[in-house]
Amino acid sequence: MNKYELILIASVGIFTYIIVYFLIVDSKYGLKPTRRRVEKLADAKSITDFKKDGGIFASQGGESMFSFIRASEKLRRYLIASGVRLKPEEYLLIWLIAALLPALLYYLFKGFSLTVIALIFIGVTLPPILVEQSRKKRLKIFNEQLNEALVIISNSLRTGFTFRYAIARVSEDLPDPISEELKRVVREINYGANIEDALDSLAQRMESREFAMINSAVTIQQRSGGNLAEIIEKVSETISDRVKIRNQVATLTAQGRYSGMIIGLLPLFILLILMVISPSYVSVFFETAFGRLLLIIAVILELVGFYIIKKIVTIDV
Repeated sequence: MNKYELILIASVGIFTYIIVYFLIVDSKYGLKPTRRRVEKLADAKSITDFKKDGGIFASQGGESMFSFIRASEKLRRYLIASGVRLKPEEYLLIWLIAALLPALLYYLFKGFSLTVIALIFIGVTLPPILVEQSRKKRLKIFNEQLNEALVIISNSLRTGFTFRYAIARVSEDLPDPISEELKRVVREINYGANIEDALDSLAQRMESREFAMINSAVTIQQRSGGNLAEIIEKVSETISDRVKIRNQVATLTAQGRYSGMIIGLLPLFILLILMVISPSYVSVFFETAFGRLLLIIAVILELVGFYIIKKIVTIDV
């Protein structure tokens, strides 16, 4: 048995392991037993203990079978904010497989060529791009739902209900993603976290300035008193005005953003297409010192161009 057959067998084994895990093990045994959840909550002394996993209910299911892979807290928060139903360890492993396995299989059956490099590049860049797009889309929907959520909270407060009950009502009445995030806040409060820390955790996780304003208003009211319903209404008006201005700015700068994106990515797409269709046509860029130098200069100029265009069309509101 040669080394290529060993690599192929190992790749098939990894894919089989993942399929068995997601289809059988995780679906049946993914949730932690209640006893282990209670033990974890009993050991937690503050909200900082909850934040280790991006919140008590941040992870989708129980402990991952890939827990031997080290993942940062920032990545956990990032995946939770993006709505990806994967634990950080699973995401990193799938990202690694996507980056290496297609190129490896092509190399085993077709041999080395520029297509291998193109497949590696696509596998490395595609998963983060998809996750980032999911995060931006989810954050946009979340901010758009805030105004309606504040109206419900304000009406609930005026009728005599507590702020905690108002949040719970919003989590039940509105769709995701705000429903899912506020349910997480309610659960953290139920398990001993104070309102300020739970709301602050949500604002940091979603990177939402609008919700940070809500958290500040609630914190000030909790410490100094006042009519929280009226404060929420004022914050709602401010957030509504910010959303309108942001939408106007996005509309006015849309042409510049899309033009810059298309022009910037066009050379890259042409290069990738040529690497797949006619590798010999662009092989001079990779096989000669002068060609590699031109590629390095082209990459630097592309990055500089993207940075300049982003600075021009990005207006902070």
